[in-house]
Amino acid sequence: MAYRITKHSATGVTPFLLTYGREAVLPIDETKPLTIHERMMSIVKEISHIREEARLMIQKAQDRMTQQTLRKERRFIIGEEVLCRDSAKESWYSRKLEPKWKGPYQIVAVLLNGSYKIAD
Repeated sequence: MAYRITKHSATGVTPFLLTYGREAVLPIDETKPLTIHERMMSIVKEISHIREEARLMIQKAQDRMTQQTLRKERRFIIGEEVLCRDSAKESWYSRKLEPKWKGPYQIVAVLLNGSYKIAD
C-alpha cells in the first residue's frame, strides 16, 4: 500500500491514481460523500488527462536518463593508461577484498563500437 500511495518522481503521480483514477482513501481520511454516479463520471473525465500527464513525465524522465548516460561515456585515446575489469572474478569469485581490476595497460588502437586494443 505504501508503494501505491507514494508519488513517483518519474510520473509525478501515485501508481494508485494511474490505475484507479482516484487517490487512495485510507480509513483515517475524512471525505465528503458522493454518489456512485457522480464519482464514476468524475473519474471518467479525469483519468485520460492524468494518464497523459504521467506519460509526458515518463518521457521527460527517460530523456534525462539518456542525457546522463551520454555524458558518462568516456572516450580514450591511443597511449592513455587504463585499468581492465576482471569480469571472470565478478561472476564466481567471492573474495570481496581482492582487486577486481587488472592493469594498468596502455591503449594501442581504437576499434569499432567503443572497443580498444590494449598492450601489457
